[in-house]
Amino acid sequence: VSRVGFGAWAIGGVGWPDAWGAQDDEVSVAAIHRAVERGVNWIDTAPIYGHGHSEQVVARALRGLSEGDRPYVFTKAGLKWNPDEPMSPPALVGSPENIRAEVEASLRRLGVDRIDLLQMHWPPTDGTPIEEYWPAFLDLRDQGKVRAVGLSNHDVPLLEAAEALGHVDSLQPKFSAV
Repeated sequence: VSRVGFGAWAIGGVGWPDAWGAQDDEVSVAAIHRAVERGVNWIDTAPIYGHGHSEQVVARALRGLSEGDRPYVFTKAGLKWNPDEPMSPPALVGSPENIRAEVEASLRRLGVDRIDLLQMHWPPTDGTPIEEYWPAFLDLRDQGKVRAVGLSNHDVPLLEAAEALGHVDSLQPKFSAV
């Protein structure tokens, strides 16, 4: 993967609690295309970014690229929003059923057959232990729905617990170069 990727949090638009403000979807698609032209070969998005809107914009950008230029698509699971209260904070959910449902929805929104990297966005607060949610990620990888699986915002003890169950392909710690 390239040293720099395209972070798609901001292109989620408005109407959700962590929005960066209104975005023009055409400008967002053009920005993705320009990033790819300049050598960026991966996009980081998540269902929670605009309650699926970011993934839809990424899909539009992917449709405008040749297969050879298509960047890797990284997305996440584990944050569930309430459609009746879109500005309420999302729940951190680790149930395997929820993770599988999120992946199916992401595949549809992204318009892809397989997600290149799926990460658990945050450790869940719904009581689901890593011994239950990490095997769901491993199963999705084994089924070919995702190419690689990882953890985002997880500490070392959780990383070690996951690795004991099956290989963790990536770790995205809390870090910002900004």
